[in-house]
Order: sequence, then C-alpha cells, then structure tokens
Amino acid sequence: MRRGTNERREGMTVLIRQGRRCCNARCYNGKVTTKCKCICGGKNHSKGIVKAVEGIREKFGMKARALYEFVGPQEYPPPLKAFGDPLVIRDTGHLVTVSLTNDAENVVADLVANELLAPGRRLFYYDSEGQLDEIVVENGKFKGFQAGLPGMLK
Repeated sequence: MRRGTNERREGMTVLIRQGRRCCNARCYNGKVTTKCKCICGGKNHSKGIVKAVEGIREKFGMKARALYEFVGPQEYPPPLKAFGDPLVIRDTGHLVTVSLTNDAENVVADLVANELLAPGRRLFYYDSEGQLDEIVVENGKFKGFQAGLPGMLK
C-alpha cells in the first residue's frame, strides 16, 4: 500500500486514533525491544491484538469485545441512502476475537452509552462475510437482526 491511499491494509486494525496518530499492528504486534511511538504511550506495545483490545475496552469502559470500524456515508450502497442518516459499522476483528454478530448486544450498549446511536437512528452492519444487515435496536437495547435489502452484498 502506498502512502496517501485509502486502502485498508490487512491485519492493520486501528485500535485508537487521534488525528493522524493511531495505535495499530505496528504497536500491538511490535517487538518488545523497540520503543512505542504511537498514541497509546506503550500500553499496548507488543501485547498482541487480543490483549490490546481488552485494555482499550477496559480503559474506555466498553463492554463489547468485537472489533469494528465505522463506515462513512460515501461508502453506503444506494438502497441504504433511503434510510436517512443510519449508523453503519463493519466487522473487522472476527478472525482474532468474537464477531460483531456474536457480540451485538454489547456493541449496541457501547454505541448508545457513547451517544453514537441516538434514539430512532438505525444501525446497519457489514458482517464478517461482507453482507449488510440491520441490527434492530429498541429503547437503546439490542432487539435482534433484520436481513439486509437485496443487492446490499459488498
């Protein structure tokens, strides 16, 4: 991957980001003998992704163990735009921790607690196979799943 491109590098899950600084695989998979230069200040350095995620979740009081990223409106498939301003997330850590599907209740709890999922806002997610489905939320709690619309496979 060349610098400046928007392509995702396989295995480079970003745990935390502030501006251009982030904590990613260079840190949590880094060698014990190297100095950490990322935003975590060495807390995640060479701990591996699972321990680093646990530390981040604990630090911010998060319950979810699933790793996910937010999908911007520019990436929404045309049928999804009909839902106004939904929140869309993508499962990114299913190979190293629980999938977003299996941790949906905690993911919803974290999104609501962090005021990212306001009442009435719909939540969609790309599962580990790339299928776009809806996580149904009622009164700020996980209620179930709704299969995505036809043509929403990415």
